Amino acid sequence: MRGEPHYHILLWIENAAVVGNDHPEEVCSFIQDRITCHIPDSNMSPDLNFLVTKYQMHKCSKYCKRNIKVGKTYVSRYRFDFPRPVRDSICINDVKNSLK
Repeated sequence: MRGEPHYHILLWIENAAVVGNDHPEEVCSFIQDRITCHIPDSNMSPDLNFLVTKYQMHKCSKYCKRNIKVGKTYVSRYRFDFPRPVRDSICINDVKNSLK
């Protein structure tokens, strides 16, 4: 097993905007109002900060990196183009076709 045990879950939220039915702007607004990628301030919410940094943040392993030959030497680079910068907005692409 790689990494720590974790869950993949699906949540139903009452009165949520529905991807593929509602306008993409409504779905994006619904998501942006409820989901964040910011780490809670350790002074304002020490318990939540601890939980997020301990259990929700990725910790790199050997699997995360790969060695790439650059000239005559090998350089360690992150796989999958991570880390990536945080986006300012949500992008939803052709949802109806991707859900089929």
